[in-house]
Amino acid sequence: MKKILIAATLVGAAGAGLFMYMRQRNQGGKIMDDMNGLADKATQKLKKHWRKITQTADELQTSNNSTDNTYNHSMS
Repeated sequence: MKKILIAATLVGAAGAGLFMYMRQRNQGGKIMDDMNGLADKATQKLKKHWRKITQTADELQTSNNSTDNTYNHSMS
């Protein structure tokens, strides 16, 4: 009887350990998926911001090229 109780305790402890391991493993996978999603969102925002910056820079460059850039000493 004593051996059966010890064996049942070991099986129960092993089952609990396996359950905890699998639970943490699933959480780790979920965290990695969440991080992947956040990285994708950050990449999209960076690309959008970069497009706006380059568009603004192009507009400024074309507007500066079209105006007369001669230096005028007058204060008016």
